Amino acid sequence: MKSIYNFWFPCVLIVFFILMNSLIGQTFLSAAGKAGVINGQYKPANILWQQEIPEYYHQHPEFGATRLKNHDQRESLELIHKRTSYTRLFLNADGSFTTVKSDTPLHYTDSSGWLRSTDYLPKNYISSDLDSTSIDDYTIIPSCFFPHYYESALNIPIPEDHFILNTFLLWDFVAVEGSNAWMSDQRSYVSGPTGQTQVFQGSGNNAGTQTYSLNSGLASGISDGQVELTFYSSRVWGGSGCNTNFNYLSRRYVEITHGEIEFGEGEVVINEYSASNRQMLDQFGNYEDWVELYNPSGDYVDLTGYYLSDDPDNPLKWQFPGGILPPGGHLLVICSGRDAMAGETPHTNFRLTQLKPESIIFSDPDGNMLESYPLFVTQNGHSFGRTTSGDGTWGIFENPTPGSFNMNHRSAYTSMPLISHEAGFYDEPFHLTITTPDNNAVIRYTVDGSEPTSHSALYTEPILIDETTVIRARTFSENPQIIPGFIETKTFFISKSYTLPVFSFSGDELFVLFGGTQIETIGAFEYFDSDGVFVDKSVGDFNKHGNDSWNYPQRGVDFISRDEYGYNRYLTHEFFPTSERTKFQRLMVKAAANDNYPFENGGAHIRDSYIQSLSQLIDLDLDVRSSLNVILYVNGEYWGVYDLREKVDDKDYTEFYYNQPRKYKGSTEYIQFLKTWGATHPKYGEQQAVDDWNHIRSFISNNFMGDHAAFAYVDSLMNLESLIDYFVFNSYIVSRDWLNYNTGWWRGLHPDGGAKQWRYILWDMEAALGHFHNYTGIPDITANALPCNVENLNVGNGHAQSLNKLITENEYVWRKYVTRYIDLLNTHLSCENAIHVLDSMVAVIEPEMPGQIARWGGNINTWLSNVQDVRDFLYQRCEALVHGLISCYNLEGPYSFNINVYPEFTGQIKMNSVWLTDYPFDAVLYGGIDTRLEARGRGAWTFSHWEADNHILQADSLDPVLLFELQEEGEITAVFHNPFADEKELLYYWHFNDLETSGDDIRYVYADYQIYEDANARIYYEGYGARDMDVFPEGSDLNLQFIEEAGQAVRVRNPSLNRSLLFNMPSDGYQDLVFSYAVQRSLQGMLNHYIYYSIDGVSFIQDDLQQTSFDIGEEYEMVTVDFSHIPEVNNNPDFHIRIEFSGNTSQSTGNNRFDNITLKGVEYIPTGTISFALPEVKVYPNPSRDRFHISADEEIEVIEIFDIAGSLLLRKESLGKREAIVDLSDIGPGIYLLNVKTKNGTRQLKIIRN
Repeated sequence: MKSIYNFWFPCVLIVFFILMNSLIGQTFLSAAGKAGVINGQYKPANILWQQEIPEYYHQHPEFGATRLKNHDQRESLELIHKRTSYTRLFLNADGSFTTVKSDTPLHYTDSSGWLRSTDYLPKNYISSDLDSTSIDDYTIIPSCFFPHYYESALNIPIPEDHFILNTFLLWDFVAVEGSNAWMSDQRSYVSGPTGQTQVFQGSGNNAGTQTYSLNSGLASGISDGQVELTFYSSRVWGGSGCNTNFNYLSRRYVEITHGEIEFGEGEVVINEYSASNRQMLDQFGNYEDWVELYNPSGDYVDLTGYYLSDDPDNPLKWQFPGGILPPGGHLLVICSGRDAMAGETPHTNFRLTQLKPESIIFSDPDGNMLESYPLFVTQNGHSFGRTTSGDGTWGIFENPTPGSFNMNHRSAYTSMPLISHEAGFYDEPFHLTITTPDNNAVIRYTVDGSEPTSHSALYTEPILIDETTVIRARTFSENPQIIPGFIETKTFFISKSYTLPVFSFSGDELFVLFGGTQIETIGAFEYFDSDGVFVDKSVGDFNKHGNDSWNYPQRGVDFISRDEYGYNRYLTHEFFPTSERTKFQRLMVKAAANDNYPFENGGAHIRDSYIQSLSQLIDLDLDVRSSLNVILYVNGEYWGVYDLREKVDDKDYTEFYYNQPRKYKGSTEYIQFLKTWGATHPKYGEQQAVDDWNHIRSFISNNFMGDHAAFAYVDSLMNLESLIDYFVFNSYIVSRDWLNYNTGWWRGLHPDGGAKQWRYILWDMEAALGHFHNYTGIPDITANALPCNVENLNVGNGHAQSLNKLITENEYVWRKYVTRYIDLLNTHLSCENAIHVLDSMVAVIEPEMPGQIARWGGNINTWLSNVQDVRDFLYQRCEALVHGLISCYNLEGPYSFNINVYPEFTGQIKMNSVWLTDYPFDAVLYGGIDTRLEARGRGAWTFSHWEADNHILQADSLDPVLLFELQEEGEITAVFHNPFADEKELLYYWHFNDLETSGDDIRYVYADYQIYEDANARIYYEGYGARDMDVFPEGSDLNLQFIEEAGQAVRVRNPSLNRSLLFNMPSDGYQDLVFSYAVQRSLQGMLNHYIYYSIDGVSFIQDDLQQTSFDIGEEYEMVTVDFSHIPEVNNNPDFHIRIEFSGNTSQSTGNNRFDNITLKGVEYIPTGTISFALPEVKVYPNPSRDRFHISADEEIEVIEIFDIAGSLLLRKESLGKREAIVDLSDIGPGIYLLNVKTKNGTRQLKIIRN
């Protein structure tokens, strides 16, 4: 080990006033004037007395304390005790705070070497020699709800290259008498070269002077000639609100211990660690993981440049910024992810995860690994370490010893018991057995959900399970060195059957929590799917969920799976049908909250989950709580029908969906998440999030939003689509409890993530659709409420005010806002769609409502009536909004307007903000506002022109984007053309509609159609991974051939960089090849496809391809690759195509879905063959409903149409023109052959009559 030091000093102890330390030098500084200016000359303290250190003892400085130790390190006499003040960080306006202060008297040694209190020192202190001038001109600190810190710096000269060991700080903070100020309103902290202290909070609901003092490593390290310490001070609340001024800093006092050091040899070892810390708070008030290092040598060790990591593949993950570890010293390293120094305590850039699993790796500055230990899984609050500091054996500590000598270890845990039956549903009673592989051990168990203890029932014989029972079992050893191990929990349901999934909760205090007492408690949770099959389980924390609804007997809770408990990091399952997320640490169950039936008048037990699911299904630009109805059991008792919900205000949510992680607890990176519940507070991002939101809010208020530059700035910071959707949707449902409550909005700051603009969430939404209290104070709570009521509300944190100013001053935003309402009412929020979603969700819970009613009361008819009230409200709301839009926004109409595409299935039209899916589409549109239509072809089909029956085509009808103001009823059609459809013959076709995988993955699929019977065309999934290919139930209508319909697709599971799709497609007899397919990806599926081809079946190239890569979206799109200009692939029996994947979104659960894969070509003409050049012929549209336009490069002599059997259906002769129109309105739908004959030959094409 390198860079090891000896600390040199004479064996004489010097005692100073206030702090005693070694003879290496101290600099004292008390007060200062303005920032950074030292008020006069400071004086070193006089020596009170000096004394020889007792024989065989040497001085041993430790983190703010000094000890005298004898030569074998076994005796330790404390000289100075670290003085600390811990506080909980200020988090929000309505939080509670605790302050714990510990001041230990100073000590010294007398002539006999024993410790005595400073009370025995002579009374002639030299305090008069210490400058204690007040800072009279310090800026007065105003009050407000959130801390706004004022700062003042002190620059203290320290000899250059001296090593600074310790800094003692003392400062006063005054709440002036008579100003209604309290000392508990104070917030202050100090920063220095190596970091900052925690935020300190005053104590006492009264005026007065609060004195803070602590020893710190804020300046530890090599001096560059001076140390700058900055004092930060602020206050919160206030007797008279934000305009009250009354707190100020009175006095600052600093002592710095520094000196010169000689370096020697030594070593440091990993001594103890905890990845399940729930006992020790760090400086920021958090329970963080930690690692303890120990120096067993007699030398001082400089840790500068050493490394600590949790990842064997990245052993140099975090580097020590500096620090001296004295002989026999312990260094506590906090694994919080902060990557900073907090006083003298280093914080790493990683956290420990014991169930991942991870390791602890310690390396020297050259990157040589010194120690590496896989994490031992410990129970909650335990640590794992050397049995004594520096020893070679390891053990478990039920009472961890961070920062001090290891003692009182235990050797192991008992094994988890083995229960004979799987948890789940059984038709008949049965006997179960419980066993353990441990010797000299017994099993104790419970059947009431509680944790087994040494007093629980002793297992001696098989247990009869004849009713629903939770079995919890634990092994107890006769050896006192072996700790009772982890608990096995299994729930057994006897003669029970449900149509919904089931959650079973069990724990000592769950009945207390569900009974209404607001506690945080530990318990187990098990999940069974709707077929009664056990899926996953964990152990974690439970706490209350709900506010008003907490007063109901049927309550909701949050539950959090904890790695610290050693059971499971998270539940793994795709719980929600609207999301592909599969890992959940935090979930919640709600009993419909304020829409509960039977405990809320008019409760339908559906509103909140319906509203959030509706928003999710129609893809509003909002973040919502995914929902799944479940049955809940608590400690073996049926607890009713609940909603399982995803938590939106959670770092795991923002990371999964938007790649926006939280860096560490209390971090301002990378999430800013604000919530309003009466007052506004930051869930993530701290005060900076509040300040950044207030900035954009003030900017909108103070600038004209019609100005291009000003609006562009706002548009760059705010997701206007989310803002608009938030207000349109809340207006539509007539929400009564938002803006001043239940409002959340956030943005991400990670440069590689999404959601970088402020966007909105849906919180508790049950106070809507004619239900519950009007907390917001909206002027009309009926279904007839005007849509413009919402933008005129004057509550909340500037949301309605900002929207109102934007739509009033900026015509673009006004049109965007109003047309969004129009679009949604025509599509996703139409009565038909909204009520269809409601009815489908009601049908899910209806079979289980009799059980809910039997448990909690009420009757089924009343519940059905309450549901009908929701349905009636929606019907009335749809009708009222049609004319409400006219009243609010001065529109004309409404007008019926038909929108269509031609030919069918060849393109799409976007109406303002919504891509229409069904054609012809009958819309209800308005005059007095521009309507925007945008046409887009599907796959190889491209936009040709518009056809309309009224005034709207005054502009260029060839432009795919059309903007017009409607003045009457009418219709419009977008016409599309496919340049490939009329020239190529279909060689191979995969439509997958007949594919069956029966739950098993497959690796290859043969073509559904091939031009040669023995062509053996197939798709092969190369490489190996977790999954292969299977059927996906939702196919595409893109690139359909013959009369096939959009049925199934093939799902390529978990595509990755080492996997690819190989297509074997011999091109014998054909040339001018075109390869096409429809494709979409799942949310975590691969983002890009790369196309390669082979002409020998061995080597793959991309030579001469016009496009080699394609971006893949979440909706089906066409990919077309043209090989017609590559002669090597023509007439080639070894022609292959390979698709490779890239751009995975860092998830392992994604997939790509393929449908309607085709290879087309024309008949091969060998080089050198004497032949006439066939005419170039185009047919469009194809397919067509009746009329086909034919265009040739020569005069057309004859046109013939045959059916597939070869019968002639139509013949035209002596046309003498290059263009013709064929009308097939008298011929039925189907596939036909078209012959176009010119003087140089006959071109045959396939046409499709729809």
